Amino acid sequence: MNHSPILCIATSITNLETDMTLHDKRLKQAARLQENANALSNQAMALSQLAEDLLADIEDPDMDHRWLGQRLDFENEMLLAASAERMYRDRAARRSFFPQELFAEPAWDVLLDLFAKEVRGQRVPIGKAIAASHAPHATALRHINSLVDAEMIERRGNDDDQRVALLSLTKEARRSMRAYLRSKAAVAAAS
Repeated sequence: MNHSPILCIATSITNLETDMTLHDKRLKQAARLQENANALSNQAMALSQLAEDLLADIEDPDMDHRWLGQRLDFENEMLLAASAERMYRDRAARRSFFPQELFAEPAWDVLLDLFAKEVRGQRVPIGKAIAASHAPHATALRHINSLVDAEMIERRGNDDDQRVALLSLTKEARRSMRAYLRSKAAVAAAS
């Protein structure tokens, strides 16, 4: 039987292709992890700078302390936005290691993304929210419609382009997101 060497070569090539695919996948995973580590490092440096600035402002006798409360509120919002972004990135990184369908939460991904972008003053078109959900288009729309029906998000027109609908959190959803993110920060601080 002369087919045996050919079969061995074909099997070896298939095994090599599988090994290369796994290697490429691991390289992509490592790159994503490095991106997350860099983002966390940047956030840590930004937090350190905020703390230094805040201490300097508090100790400055010429500082108008009436505005300090507003600054603290703003900085707290930025920290909550960073926390939401970190959760969103962590969830995306998890998709590299496990099948997406096992941990899919398109509505939660949309809420995290909307919160972080709104705090940063970004408007979110429905297409961006669909992409943020990491779900197929129809599934993402179903979840977005469920969030609208639950009065968690609002759909409104875009003054710049009437063809594009914009999404935003409702006041109640924004309050709930803040409370949740604060509770997560409190648990992390206590650990």
